[in-house]
Amino acid sequence: GITTRLVGIFSSERMTGYIFELAHTEKKSLYLNIQNLMLGDPNQAIVSSVDSPVLAPKGEAGSSTYLRVVAKPTASPPQLVLPVQIVEKTLKK
Repeated sequence: GITTRLVGIFSSERMTGYIFELAHTEKKSLYLNIQNLMLGDPNQAIVSSVDSPVLAPKGEAGSSTYLRVVAKPTASPPQLVLPVQIVEKTLKK
């Protein structure tokens, strides 16, 4: 799984920015699919970015990253839905 901690909020009349720290808690690498990120229903996210889309297993370098989301001012951080998938290692022949 992933633990999420809200570390910053920036707001204006027209939009709000959120910074989340994401930390991986499992033994397999995960891919963060921010293109399908949702913040609320209907989706209030305008744009998002992540330092690294792949989280390494817990305890390894790269097992945490920062996610930044700019959203409409009516969005709420607890409504964040972030699709992830397990990254399978492929064997080279």
